[in-house]
Amino acid sequence: MNILFSFVLATIVAATAPSEAEQKVSLPEEFTLNLDFKAGWPFEEYCRKASEQNLAKGDTYTYVYEYEADGKKASEEFKFLIYGNKTNYKYLKGTGDGVKTLRPDPKSATSRITLPAVPGRYLKSVTLHVCNAHSKRFAIVDSKTWKVIAESEGSTSSSPATITFPTAGVSTQPGKPYYMRLIDTNMLVSGVTLVYSSTL
Repeated sequence: MNILFSFVLATIVAATAPSEAEQKVSLPEEFTLNLDFKAGWPFEEYCRKASEQNLAKGDTYTYVYEYEADGKKASEEFKFLIYGNKTNYKYLKGTGDGVKTLRPDPKSATSRITLPAVPGRYLKSVTLHVCNAHSKRFAIVDSKTWKVIAESEGSTSSSPATITFPTAGVSTQPGKPYYMRLIDTNMLVSGVTLVYSSTL
């Protein structure tokens, strides 16, 4: 009876245990998501045309982060929401330099990108790259209270702006989404770089 019971138990365990391919690979302790708009639209979905954009709620896009852990290749999907505050955004080449940029409505100073929440990881830093000669700023905003927790220096085509946490006594919280508010008009966003970490 004991031999039979042991055989049945072993069979059940073998059937329910995840295969090697199904086992979850952990994200690195620190990793970078690089939205390089100059290199091409960084999301899996195409950039929605003006007529397809959801002006009331914004549009969700998927970014795939590929990495290697424990000798295994893995990938993780992250969701970004781009919201023009009831105005359209565009993804266009510049007429002079031909560089592709994300362009909120030229008159909008309240467009935002929702930065994804990552369980067990802090948002450590955010860098804004632009193709503007005149400085353009952004703010990191609490997604629940709408409180601005940090505001950047001006970013220009020759000098990107970065907010690194903690800053001025303020830190982000692990597993929490934040808004990146683009707070200047006529912004030509060529890239956004995010660093997530298990510690600050």
